[in-house]
Amino acid sequence: SHDRNTFVFMHVSVQSVSPMSGPLQGGTLLSLAGSGFLPSFTLGLQCIFVGIGETKAVPAGTRILACPTPPVKQPTV
Repeated sequence: SHDRNTFVFMHVSVQSVSPMSGPLQGGTLLSLAGSGFLPSFTLGLQCIFVGIGETKAVPAGTRILACPTPPVKQPTV
């Protein structure tokens, strides 16, 4: 028997991100508003903050993902 992996391309779109800033100690709930955030797509999804860290994305419906921001160890200019 042959094992076959199947996949489906999902159209996902992000229209806005808010807020645009927060405290360096992290904990700000970042909201990503858009479309295509289906439960099967968001399972295990991570928010990656380049050079800082990553956190688990939390679906808040099919149009919003929420990501708590991680703390910043060393601020960059």
